[in-house]
Parts: sequence; C-alpha cells; structure tokens
Amino acid sequence: MSNTVKYLFLAIMLFTFSGCAIGCSSNSTLSTTSTNINGTGLISATNAAIQTYADPEAVIILQGLSADNLAKYTQYGDSEFKASTTKTVLDEYSNEITTTYGTYVSVEFQSAEQQQDYILVYFTAYFSKGNFIVQLAFDTNHKVDDVSYMISGS
Repeated sequence: MSNTVKYLFLAIMLFTFSGCAIGCSSNSTLSTTSTNINGTGLISATNAAIQTYADPEAVIILQGLSADNLAKYTQYGDSEFKASTTKTVLDEYSNEITTTYGTYVSVEFQSAEQQQDYILVYFTAYFSKGNFIVQLAFDTNHKVDDVSYMISGS
C-alpha cells in the first residue's frame, strides 16, 4: 500500500473517531468581517468572499478526481501541490473514490477557518453513490496547497 493510500486511510480513521475534520475547532471559524490575523499579513475574509474562489476551484478539482484527469485536478494547485501530485497518486485517489462513491455530481461549501498561513475550506462532495467531506488548504494566493478526503462511511 502506498504512502498516499495510507494517509487517506489515516484521515478517514481520524475523522471517523473524532467526529470532526482534522484541525477543526469551534473557535477558529473565520469571522464575517475582514481582519488582520496575528500580524501575519494574511487577511481573513468573509465566507462569501472565500467562496468566490474556493467554490469554482473545488468543482474543478473534484471533476478532475472523478475523471482521473491530472491536469484538471492540479489546475489550481500551487507549485508544491502540482509537483507532489503524480498520475500514480491521482490514480489511487480516483480509483478509491469512484469505486465507492461513483462519479462527481456537485459540491457544497460548509465552512472555512484560518490555520497559520492557510485558509482551510470544508465542502461536502456529492457523488452518484454517496457523499463525503473534502478539505482544501488555500495559500495566500488562493492556490490549493493540499486536498484531504474525510470519509465517514456515508
């Protein structure tokens, strides 16, 4: 089993046992006003402002995952994400997800929070056979740095 698949299963197990997406906290949800967080220079925005870039990027990423299309899956990724996401890695994710959940149908924004220099955005991904939670980590340029799938058996 590859490290990628091991990490996917670890995320699934952590989510299942904790009942919460990795790193979530009830007091770390972004506020509804723009503020400078901890002097980092990273400005948090309203959920509506975050959705303007996060929603379309999530759609493309999940369409790419469903179609096993590397160019589409990594289209909005930062350089590190693009470099680390090989066709082999995508094949494993795509096979696991589409075998269990079918093909991509839609995505729904759930929440966003700031952790260090990243905005973590949580979505419910709806596929033809079920749904699961997806976390996208965005950098300060609104590029995707990481994608996590948190599957709880639904």
